[in-house]
Amino acid sequence: MKEIASATADLFEEFDRSGVDGSAITADGRLWHAGGASEVQELAATVAAYLGALRLLDDHGIDLARAAARIGLALAADADQFQTIAKSALHGFSSAECLRAPASPGRQSFTPRRRGG
Repeated sequence: MKEIASATADLFEEFDRSGVDGSAITADGRLWHAGGASEVQELAATVAAYLGALRLLDDHGIDLARAAARIGLALAADADQFQTIAKSALHGFSSAECLRAPASPGRQSFTPRRRGG
């Protein structure tokens, strides 16, 4: 895991040096969806991957705000537009709650700024 975190930190640095905006890694639920997972299972797997990446990067000294900005989120979109929109909105909310959660002992705390405030 140390090698993964180190390689990811190097990738973040390269993105920063090059002026590249966007994701360096992705928490991807599409494979779960393609494998027959329900929307809830897909969302749970994606949030777990997102949180796991944040924890790994935080454990290796990468600022949480910086890490969160570089982790992309991918969900399957299908013909049911209502479920697709709801799933996307819930994922955004879940990701924000992962960042807002109180830090455990020895971890830094990160609280994103609220819109309009």
